[in-house]
Amino acid sequence: MDHKMRTYEAARYVGLSAATLARMRVRGDGPTYAKAGPRIVVYAKGDLDAWLGARTCQSTTEWTASCQISDAAVVVSPKQV
Repeated sequence: MDHKMRTYEAARYVGLSAATLARMRVRGDGPTYAKAGPRIVVYAKGDLDAWLGARTCQSTTEWTASCQISDAAVVVSPKQV
């Protein structure tokens, strides 16, 4: 069985803040999670690993939205530049 983590532990594991994971849940662009209760969110370690693996980049020239794991940066589309 896959190890389950609460939000604060999952955030530490992926290198983000708990607030960032919460925002990603609202937007739908974060890792897969489960609701263990009305206010209890849990993440499976395997899901976190898969989510990070899908955002692996080898060069800054190949940066795309799929490589972005933090919402701290403002994303500008090429049409806006």
